[in-house]
Amino acid sequence: MSRKGIACISISVSCLLLVALLAGGALLVRPAAAQQSFAGQTLVITDWGGPWGESLRRNVAAPFEKKYGVTVKFDVGKSYENLAKVRAQRHNPQIDILFVDYGASQWAAQEGLTVPLSNYAASIPNLADVYPQAVAPGQAFVATRVSAQGIMYNEQKIKKPVDSWAALWDKDFEGHVGVTGIQWGTGKMVTTAAFLMGGNEKSPDLGFNKLKELRKIKIFESASQVAQLFQQGEVWIAPQLGPAAYALQKSGMPIRFVLPKEGAFGMFDNMSIVKGGKEQLAALFINFALDPAVQVEHAKDLTVGPTNRKAVLPPDLQQKVPAGEQIGRLYLQDDRYANSQLPAWTERWNREVVPMITK
Repeated sequence: MSRKGIACISISVSCLLLVALLAGGALLVRPAAAQQSFAGQTLVITDWGGPWGESLRRNVAAPFEKKYGVTVKFDVGKSYENLAKVRAQRHNPQIDILFVDYGASQWAAQEGLTVPLSNYAASIPNLADVYPQAVAPGQAFVATRVSAQGIMYNEQKIKKPVDSWAALWDKDFEGHVGVTGIQWGTGKMVTTAAFLMGGNEKSPDLGFNKLKELRKIKIFESASQVAQLFQQGEVWIAPQLGPAAYALQKSGMPIRFVLPKEGAFGMFDNMSIVKGGKEQLAALFINFALDPAVQVEHAKDLTVGPTNRKAVLPPDLQQKVPAGEQIGRLYLQDDRYANSQLPAWTERWNREVVPMITK
């Protein structure tokens, strides 16, 4: 090869190296997510409202606003109502974080309404410390808190040990048993009954046949409604979420909460990044919600379990919430499947179970 050819190659290589260095320099000076200024921006998150929303505002949103100079707003509604909002806004997102139950989170991911958390791995380092059960496949979404649905009962009225869902069918309690309505937890009462027959949500016939054995039941659709029934002495025993049961206990009622031996339902509240929203800021908020110290305060406030394994709870709280190995023992209903069956289940519920209120 001639000297001229070698010189041209050398110059070309030098130019390429210079371009690469300049490009690298440009990348080096580009601010990382934590260094970017989000001041003045507004982040919108869906939520259930009530005590749950108040705790999220106090323990997560408020300190996050202070740290990043942003405003956090809540769009309140039930999980599937909020999912419907995100669907309707697909081409013009007004919501940045979808904070809903497991089933709604599954639907959102499947429909491409959210983006995987792995897209923003550098902005969510706390994800590495989350219990595997709290992270959806493909890092589609992550639970920031977990509670269990077990059995709540009045220990002044019920003296015998309660350790099974079968207690709801105990003849000694007939006339004072409360059951969750068909819309509560996407038909979890059907699954509860199926448990006792060796089934689950995929075997609803077993559940409905067992439910038809109940007599003189009280059907409720909200935590506040069942609380009132307990306070009035009409209901002595019923399925309930741990946080709601302990709230009644704190009010002075003789309430005991247990996790049935057949399995308690795991209730994971999940955060997803809405596609096309303020994705980067949403990722930072999720990371903040997963911070161990933040999770401890949130857990103490609501009596819920943290999902970050580094969150160390006070000893008394450890006895009340699912944490550590307990999380792996919770039953996670396939809410996406249950929701697809809900219209048929509702019709059957009204025909076969509702009459048991008076029989």
